[in-house]
Amino acid sequence: MPFLSLEVTGLEAVIQRFQHRNQLLLQALGSALYQEGEAIMTAAKKIVPHDVGTLESSGYAQPPAYEGNAVSVTIGFGGAAKDYALEQHENLDYQHDEGRQEKYLEEPAVAAHAGMSERVAQKIREYMAAHGVA
Repeated sequence: MPFLSLEVTGLEAVIQRFQHRNQLLLQALGSALYQEGEAIMTAAKKIVPHDVGTLESSGYAQPPAYEGNAVSVTIGFGGAAKDYALEQHENLDYQHDEGRQEKYLEEPAVAAHAGMSERVAQKIREYMAAHGVA
């Protein structure tokens, strides 16, 4: 009776290659999200209420944080003055200088949402190609 026998070798190398690609993919995603966060922050700093510049200078985009297969980027204003930043963001009754406004973080974030998936995907493709992974 005929039979077939197969032996698979090099499986460890294949697993390592996939793990390497997974790590690169997470790094690519982190990089793309960080770039998106920086772009949102740049737009927000143009419209954040400006008295003496304290709030404007408190804007930040933190580098990517990785936990398992998850990646996150945090952006915001305020730091130690987060309560003040929140009040300025949410109170629609304040009068601001021309070109400055409340909802200074929300508005750029909502605007960035349009096309974000495509931009992130393109940045991931470019990152992976730059690292020799197609």
